[in-house]
Amino acid sequence: MMMLFLADFSLSILQVLFRVEYVTGIAQQDSGSLNCGVFVDVYAEYLSEGLGIPSSGIDAQYHRMRYVTLLCKYGSVKAENDDPPRPRSSFT
Repeated sequence: MMMLFLADFSLSILQVLFRVEYVTGIAQQDSGSLNCGVFVDVYAEYLSEGLGIPSSGIDAQYHRMRYVTLLCKYGSVKAENDDPPRPRSSFT
């Protein structure tokens, strides 16, 4: 059954066309750097806020610290409000 699904999926990929657009003049991560997660987060944030993608380099360290600060603040506010933790899902 799984092999049939994979075969069907591979055939459907050939039918779905999409346009690839190469954009120049925008910030890119340095080759060989391990900041791709930060770049994805920053681009998603810029796009969701309706901001233009910056043409200069993105300071990965700055955004990493910014996200850590936001998450810590969220955790502190949640703890101060005595919000109960979300229940963990259990897998059996």
